[in-house]
Amino acid sequence: MKKNKTILTVIFISTVLLSLWMRSCYRDTKFQLTGILFLLLFVLFAMGATWFMYRKEWCHVLGLKTNGITRKVVFKAFVTALLINIVGSGTVFVVYYLMFNEMPLPPLGDNFDPLKLISLALVLAPLSEEFLFRGFVQGLWQKLYSDKDKTPIKLIIVTTALLFTVSHFHFLFNITVKQFLLFTIPLFIVALYMSFLRNKYQSIIPSIAAHAGFNSALVIAPLIALLLSTVVSPDAFREIRRQQELAPYINDTIPYNFDPNNMDEWERSYKKFAVLERPRSEEVIKHLNGSATGVWVFFTIDTCGNVYNIHVLNGADTYYIRDIGYGYMEDVIKFIQSLPPCKPYIMDGKKVEKEMSVFVPFCPY
Repeated sequence: MKKNKTILTVIFISTVLLSLWMRSCYRDTKFQLTGILFLLLFVLFAMGATWFMYRKEWCHVLGLKTNGITRKVVFKAFVTALLINIVGSGTVFVVYYLMFNEMPLPPLGDNFDPLKLISLALVLAPLSEEFLFRGFVQGLWQKLYSDKDKTPIKLIIVTTALLFTVSHFHFLFNITVKQFLLFTIPLFIVALYMSFLRNKYQSIIPSIAAHAGFNSALVIAPLIALLLSTVVSPDAFREIRRQQELAPYINDTIPYNFDPNNMDEWERSYKKFAVLERPRSEEVIKHLNGSATGVWVFFTIDTCGNVYNIHVLNGADTYYIRDIGYGYMEDVIKFIQSLPPCKPYIMDGKKVEKEMSVFVPFCPY
């Protein structure tokens, strides 16, 4: 029994650390596959460890039973968690705006296309996280410590929910303390609800449904934003969009790099600079008429790190714009000229000129 308790303690720590690292991988496209593979390996480890300790009760400990889990139970769990997120996040939004007169917009990370968002938020995250937290951690803890004289079941539920919440702190690293406190509340509430479902039905199926329901708000958020855009004034909605663009950089103290020898770092620095420092022409914004477009601009970095020979490619594609007026071209040239000095491009140990191309977006805010 003592050995099992030691194993469980190690599991608690490793689960939280792995979850934090796994989410950091999701935010960086280069390491998403690595994070998913390590997650699957950890799930296999969880299954093997549980089978080794409790061979006869393997399915029961992990909460894999399906008896008594009806469609009504699953649907109720899904809808309840969805409402928790909508009501909780909506309340947070209103309270935060009234208290601080600014929009509480948490960064969801870059490179999230709709298919990837749906697969991660509605499939991979609910299955993997519920298996690890409600199945593996809570299941083993209830098996080892469920004696009321040792550890009350309520404490197990609360602690598991707290561990789950802590594992999601990665999403809050780039926001303020005020935002952190407010966004933790609905997450912790739904974590308590999922842990409660796991204990009530002795199965992780309802908690998986609840997890998917809670994450569904991420999928319907664009629809809510579209609805808001038709209700609030254009200026107010433009400010919301602007703050959403700024959110990932609120507490970012990493300096610009602009090293063409490392294109990933160059593009990351360019994106940050474009958000924080780009001069925006009022004339351009006025003529966007609510739509977004952009320009592929080409330029050269000389051996001193300065840019010159700025031009836009002619082409039939609607994203290639040339001399369309309204200050578009002047805006692009002004932005590229405002870039800080870059590091010279090195080839065979010598400084050489580097041809560059970047996409300069025109957004209606």
